[in-house]
Amino acid sequence: MACSSMIKDIYLLKAFESGADGVIVVGCPAGKCKRVDGDTRAAKRVARVRQLLDEIGLGGKRLAYSTADEMETTAAELVKQLGELPPGR
Repeated sequence: MACSSMIKDIYLLKAFESGADGVIVVGCPAGKCKRVDGDTRAAKRVARVRQLLDEIGLGGKRLAYSTADEMETTAAELVKQLGELPPGR
């Protein structure tokens, strides 16, 4: 996607339905979004879908939001968390 703000809840949920154990949405570095507040909107969507994943019993820890400059750290944390969770399917 051209901007992380374009990610829709359904795309995130579809990734898990298709078998993904974890998903990271990566946005612009904080304060540097070309779409003014696209990174903020994407982070809010991720938080909403994390809550949905918790509600359906899959676990919101399987979904993460990161800025481009923190992606490596976020990916390492997600992999560690996934290792502590049962398989998604």
